Amino acid sequence: MPVVSTMNVLNQVVQGVRPYSQALIKIINNADSAGTCYLTGAVNSTGIQGLFAEDLFLINPGEIVNRTYLVTYDFFQFDVRCSLQGMEVAIYGISPDGLYNPLSLRELNISRITSEIHSDFSVTDAYFPAISFQRIPSFALPAGVAAAVYPQSFDILSKQPVRYMLVEGGTIDGTFVNFPTSTTSIPTNDTVLQVNTTATTITGGRVLTQGTSAGLSGAYANTTVYFAAQDLTYALNSGTILTLVVSSLTGSDDLVVTFRMEEEW
Repeated sequence: MPVVSTMNVLNQVVQGVRPYSQALIKIINNADSAGTCYLTGAVNSTGIQGLFAEDLFLINPGEIVNRTYLVTYDFFQFDVRCSLQGMEVAIYGISPDGLYNPLSLRELNISRITSEIHSDFSVTDAYFPAISFQRIPSFALPAGVAAAVYPQSFDILSKQPVRYMLVEGGTIDGTFVNFPTSTTSIPTNDTVLQVNTTATTITGGRVLTQGTSAGLSGAYANTTVYFAAQDLTYALNSGTILTLVVSSLTGSDDLVVTFRMEEEW
């Protein structure tokens, strides 16, 4: 989901009293799976800049998390990043006499496309795991842990008709590596994803969507599929593998495949 922010909240002393002495952050997980949230509270007062609050926590389905912080600053700002669309965030300013005032929240869409290409490999009528993504098990930046990740699109260059499947989970061989890779220059700390283009077999898993692409005898034909056009709403969670699987419908073919993931921070 996007970053949810209070933006800069005015909290200057008026007649000896600040409007807010504390702030309450309430997060509800309405999703069907556990997710992570990364929370920061920043001081934006003149001459004082920095974090006065930082928290990273796991929220189970149906769980409600409350965090209360002192906000004895002229200006402050809270930002919350959650890894699931089903997370509901509310932030309240608490006055010295105990009144709760809901603070306005703004969604800040910060996203990037992370992609990988697997060039000039041969396939038969057997299912072949072309490109797999997973979230980095231990990410250096807490904001990355709280990134929401979705399959965005893929391209297939082929000379013959090809079948494709997007498979969640299952077991594959090969090795997952961090970016940058030999084909894609993305700094390691700019993405929460690892990629595997060395797998040759896949077993099990759950098919999220599938289809076929056209070929062009004697020359490459390009097929681009956007998952949003198929009404696929799927978020990649930690501990799960997402694989683009391909196979030839005519016996054998040489392919070039690009797989794109969208990350919202």
